[in-house]
Amino acid sequence: MVQTPGSCQDDLREIIILRVAARNGASFIWIHHEQLARAAGVSTEQLTRIGDIETPLPELSHLTSSGPGQFSVPQAAVLQLAEDMTTKVHLGRDGILPTLTAFQQSPLRDPDNLHRKVVEAVSTCAAYNMTSRFVVALDVDDRANIPCPVPGLAAQPVSSHPGLPSGVLASTSVNDLYFGEQAEE
Repeated sequence: MVQTPGSCQDDLREIIILRVAARNGASFIWIHHEQLARAAGVSTEQLTRIGDIETPLPELSHLTSSGPGQFSVPQAAVLQLAEDMTTKVHLGRDGILPTLTAFQQSPLRDPDNLHRKVVEAVSTCAAYNMTSRFVVALDVDDRANIPCPVPGLAAQPVSSHPGLPSGVLASTSVNDLYFGEQAEE
């Protein structure tokens, strides 16, 4: 699939959002953004690699090597950025440098907007970390206990909730708690 400059930006944004959703177990976000990622040209093999949080991400050079699930240099850089921001939070200069370098070397590079693109990538990742954690913490979509449906990966069971008060089932949603209703055992 030939990508236009606009769709290239779309794929980068969706890669960031999907990695954050996978890392934070936000199946609601994964379900909606998988469709957008596919529309932006992200392949099923790439989706599998994005959603596979059990396998550590390889070096950028391995993510961009030929084969199924191959990423472009900017795609690999934003995938690593999303991983690092979600798991480590603090990136430092060394954490931002691969993304900056990838955008500089991209065939669609735009030197006048280079720093803006990095800021957009970081702000997208930060916003979706907040959004996904909000959705999962409050179970606003009744999917907090449903694993992200990553193509090519077997569904992983979601861990139980030992911190829930007795009588509250893990499947109880924030709406049930707010309105005083609880699922019966």
